[in-house]
Amino acid sequence: MTSDPRGYYADLGVSHTASLDEIKAVYRALAKIYHPDVNKDRAAAEKFRRVTEAYEVIGDPARRATYDEPERSSRPARSAAAEQESRREPVEPIQCSKCGKVTAQPRFLVFRQVVSFLVMTRTSPKPGIYCSDCASKQAFRSSAISAAFGWWGLPWGPIYTVREIFRNACGGERHKDIEEQLIWQNAIAFMDRGKYDLAGSLASQLKTASDIKIAGAAKQLLEILAANGQKVGRLRSPWKMNAGAAAGQVLMGCAIPAIAYVLLVNPFGTNYRSSYQPPTKPSNTISAGTNGSTPVALAPVNLCKTRPANGRVLDQNIRLAENGHRLTINNGSSGDAIIKLRDAAIGKLVASFFVKKNMTASFDGIPDGGYRVQFAYGDAMSRDCTSFVEPSASAFDGIQNFTTETTATQIITQELSFTLYTVAGGNVRPTGISAADFNAN
Repeated sequence: MTSDPRGYYADLGVSHTASLDEIKAVYRALAKIYHPDVNKDRAAAEKFRRVTEAYEVIGDPARRATYDEPERSSRPARSAAAEQESRREPVEPIQCSKCGKVTAQPRFLVFRQVVSFLVMTRTSPKPGIYCSDCASKQAFRSSAISAAFGWWGLPWGPIYTVREIFRNACGGERHKDIEEQLIWQNAIAFMDRGKYDLAGSLASQLKTASDIKIAGAAKQLLEILAANGQKVGRLRSPWKMNAGAAAGQVLMGCAIPAIAYVLLVNPFGTNYRSSYQPPTKPSNTISAGTNGSTPVALAPVNLCKTRPANGRVLDQNIRLAENGHRLTINNGSSGDAIIKLRDAAIGKLVASFFVKKNMTASFDGIPDGGYRVQFAYGDAMSRDCTSFVEPSASAFDGIQNFTTETTATQIITQELSFTLYTVAGGNVRPTGISAADFNAN
């Protein structure tokens, strides 16, 4: 019976009757698998050394003959224990750097998270070897941190946040060259452990690897498996993109700043503008009696034939300033309005002007001082077209102060604006006044 004193046949994985051509082919395949330029694992380097040593002996006919005849060999046979001692440790399969579990198809990925504050924006990478489950969790975690803390710095916070959330949602930053080395190491590890179907499936993924050495070695491994009748199946990829999870990350990134806007900037969903809506007008009808007779309509007395143009000044009792201030009224209500400006100290009428419904008008040249602003609506106007017959009047609360600021290069004046229509939560509330107070000079 032929012995294998130094384990050379076992190292090459061939029988004692293998031909020189078969030994040569197997050696070339194993050399490509375990060559240090391809496989950086220390155990692989030891395996490559032993394979080379075995080939130098049994790949040479004369040395093989000497090796096959123990009685002529000057080297004593090793004991089984010694032979086992010299065997290399098997190549270890790749483990996920997060959960520590062996993963057949690992990926080296980089996820990034963004944190910003005012003018500071920091992007932190989270690299690692991931299984598909841990990659999904890390992508979501990084996107959540970016969504919560990435928006709040200018100018780069929003830009980096959008970019990194989108990249995380698409699976992170991949490094194909490292990924190919990881899968190749797994192919070797599973080959060592007798999981030939799994090793072959991984090798089949590497036939078109960007690294030509890995691609060539993978093809050789497949040839060895085929020569031994091993069928190679196709391994299902766990890395198929989950469109729902990706969309969830993007929506989360948009939702958080939107919620922050609602809660911090506009807590009640309102516009803060001066606002007023004309009150409901009383019915222009009276009852003819208490016996249920038909009411008699009272037609409004409209003595004004042509209403004033929008912005028309109706009365002015003040000398306008060359560089005066401006009062602007946006009448978004359903009726024309008369605006009056009064001296806050003595109540004297300073000026009045007409603002048509759904239009804007301004009064310019207002001198420095404190003023009160009144306004009124009505259906019918007086004969001189300067007042309403039955005004529904109100006044904005508080005194409006105008002050001119002068610098070395410019004169700075002010503009006060009011909007006459209801805005929920508006910050200016008018107070009703009598027609007599409104019509007073």
